[in-house]
Amino acid sequence: MIELVIVVVIIGVLGAIAIPRLSRGSEGARVNAFVAELNTFAKGIDRYRVENGTDIADSSTGDMPAELSDYLHENAWEGETPIGGFWDVESNGIGGYGLAVGVHFIGGSVDKDAVEQVDRLIDDGDMNTGAFRQLSSDRFYLILEN
Repeated sequence: MIELVIVVVIIGVLGAIAIPRLSRGSEGARVNAFVAELNTFAKGIDRYRVENGTDIADSSTGDMPAELSDYLHENAWEGETPIGGFWDVESNGIGGYGLAVGVHFIGGSVDKDAVEQVDRLIDDGDMNTGAFRQLSSDRFYLILEN
């Protein structure tokens, strides 16, 4: 009986060590998935602009711009992003930038840790400068054109 209790205690200690490490790994996976999708969307927008010689129109948060239907898989745009919030394109809109793609956290809490990790991965680590910027309290975008 004592041996069984010792085994259970050892398993509990190992679990207590492993679970926090696994959750940190899943946070990194969510951020990496977001960055990959953001880059895919930015490349699709750039390809559209090169092939058509024009910018895409602004879209409502969560709605993929119609012009991108031949360049992006629409299912990737649906629902929440891997870090929460919804995909959005701003064209001559918020922040005064010509064109930007990013995430808009509507009515929910912003995952500040995740967006800061995104900025460190793809930009300069400062959301007030560089290409990935915080445009308002709940909007974080990759600037494609000033």
